[in-house]
Amino acid sequence: MKYFQQPIAAKRDDASAINNVGVRYMRMQKPLDAIGAFRYGIQAAPDEKMSYVNLARAYVATGDRDKARDVLDQLLQLHPNRVMASKGLAELSNR
Repeated sequence: MKYFQQPIAAKRDDASAINNVGVRYMRMQKPLDAIGAFRYGIQAAPDEKMSYVNLARAYVATGDRDKARDVLDQLLQLHPNRVMASKGLAELSNR
């Protein structure tokens, strides 16, 4: 983790490094920590689309499908043509 956190310490809005920390937490089966990382990533770089998608995935991992829908809705409001968000919402609606 320290290798991912070093770029964040140097540049607080490094969306790629922040996203990598969240993904790493997900791989470590720590979705709550991942949620914190992805939420920070959205605050630091609100146009970074993958942070929204990954945050929705982390919410699904915790069983909070409503929050996942909210995040994907936010992404669609910012980027109406984002296919991944539309697909994710469709999947959440079908379950």
